[in-house]
Amino acid sequence: MYGESAAPEAQPEQATPIPLLHNAFPLQRGRGISGKIIPDIGKGLSKEVLSTPRRPGLDEVADHLRGLRATGGLPGTAVGSRGQVSWVAVDLDEAEPGPLEAFLEDLWGKGIPAYASTGLTRGFRVYLFFKRPTGQRRAHAIARRLAALAQEAGLGRAEVFPSSPEAGRGKAVFLPYFGYLTPSGGNPLLYPDLTPVPLGAPGPGAGARPARGRGGGWRPAGGGGGGGRLRLH
Repeated sequence: MYGESAAPEAQPEQATPIPLLHNAFPLQRGRGISGKIIPDIGKGLSKEVLSTPRRPGLDEVADHLRGLRATGGLPGTAVGSRGQVSWVAVDLDEAEPGPLEAFLEDLWGKGIPAYASTGLTRGFRVYLFFKRPTGQRRAHAIARRLAALAQEAGLGRAEVFPSSPEAGRGKAVFLPYFGYLTPSGGNPLLYPDLTPVPLGAPGPGAGARPARGRGGGWRPAGGGGGGGRLRLH
């Protein structure tokens, strides 16, 4: 049993990053979360999280990009169909940069274009994007397999999203690119060498295998067939 993984779709024709984020990380209808990042003595930062009765709209995404309030929901598809998923994520609160880079390089070397981001308050997160939507049960199984591979690679405790195999159920997840429009640049997606993936920038195509570019960056390599595949057993 396999799951196809693809690069997040780039839409450079869009004039602003607000619809880009909205389209790159589609969410299921009916649920969302909103959060404020606050200083926490002894812990650095923590999240104040509220549940919302619907997935976030463009106004909430705009506040997210401006670093005002973080937003998120259940991984879904552009049409928001209940139980249909086009991307998954794995939280790795204990991961360190070096082992994470090695893990991502290994996945890309196997034709699986996985991306990372920093967490909102700690650690990292790893993402896979599917070439075609799949059911939530299968997406959950793929996320669990990715989490197991991350733990085998020494990246520590893992939490998966979607967190439940049941359609429309589970914990919501915050989107990356929080504070992207601030001077710090927020927490964007990261290539395997942990350099940022700009919203709307042409990224490696689905199934492209990475190769070191000049200056240590990552670039698409020629050749290769269809999308990368993640073995579940």
